[in-house]
Amino acid sequence: MRKNLVPFDMSRHLLGESLPYDLFNNHGVLILQRGDRLDDPVRLARLAGMCLYRVDKDPANTTLLPATNLNELARRYAVITGSDSELNADDLTLVAKELHRLVTEHSALCVGMVWHLPLSSKARRHALFVAILSGLVALEMGQGVRIQETLIRAALSMNLSSFTLQDELDREARAPTQEEWEQLWHHPWQSWERLFQAGVRDADWLDAVRQHHENLDQTGYPTRIGVEAITIEARILRVVDVFAALIGQRQTRAGYAPHQAMRLAFDRERGRLDGSVMLTLRRMMGRHPPGTLVRLANRETAVVTRWFRNTDAPKFVVSLLQPSGGPLPFPQARDTGRRDYSIRGYTSLPMAPPALNWPDIWAQG
Repeated sequence: MRKNLVPFDMSRHLLGESLPYDLFNNHGVLILQRGDRLDDPVRLARLAGMCLYRVDKDPANTTLLPATNLNELARRYAVITGSDSELNADDLTLVAKELHRLVTEHSALCVGMVWHLPLSSKARRHALFVAILSGLVALEMGQGVRIQETLIRAALSMNLSSFTLQDELDREARAPTQEEWEQLWHHPWQSWERLFQAGVRDADWLDAVRQHHENLDQTGYPTRIGVEAITIEARILRVVDVFAALIGQRQTRAGYAPHQAMRLAFDRERGRLDGSVMLTLRRMMGRHPPGTLVRLANRETAVVTRWFRNTDAPKFVVSLLQPSGGPLPFPQARDTGRRDYSIRGYTSLPMAPPALNWPDIWAQG
């Protein structure tokens, strides 16, 4: 989605005056809505120090709105992969291409916000995260654009045949029956077949989907092929898929923190997964990648909104929950160098979290 944006001078806005426009930050995230009244002088002063933009009717200047675009891509993806719809491979390819561009330009936002997109299907949210992270791992490994785009297409389609079952198992918090195990065992082939029936003939894409559960020691499925036959795309997908499953929240448990998930993956899957891909993922994510939830010294819950590589802790975070567990009236950027805002540990949202405006939270970072 594109809007025509022009700068808006917030310093001229009067306390208590209704806003005449919707206002966006430089990432295209909606910050304030038309008609909002600002009665807090501290918040008004903080907003006056930000670069804010309003929609202009002049089509000469266009700016991409990444948060809005990510939400729209997720919505389109859910429709395209709906169980009752006939798969349109061209539509899926277009979504993958747009997602690749968005990930390349706004990687922190994509990695951190994907878990909070308004999707009813956790299985599709998982696939989106694998797509985003796989593309970034390929980039980090020096792989070209073709492999990056192939990975994103494959991640979005690798579970086409099992989305409904995966969501059902999570919703009911139960183990699969024997018949359901059989379906899960064969889902790489079934997803491959659905792509082929939709007209996909890209061998790299199809191979990545068919092989995304194969292991280097031939303990994977469905065909237990040898290590030499597993493509680089499938190796990357396998590593990221395992990692994403560990950090994703389920009905029966909270997700692991990123560094805990990496340690578990190394301990459980050593010899099965590609070691160079795992090392790349661990180096890229660090201890506090975007989206990591932390507990501060003042007992607030905060989220990391940017990449802070080669540092022990992020320089700042955005607080979103009060010590009581309720949402803050307004998300607040916190300097973690201050004693009362220092990071005391990792945390997670409640299993039934309060309603939060994630684009607004992300905008503060």
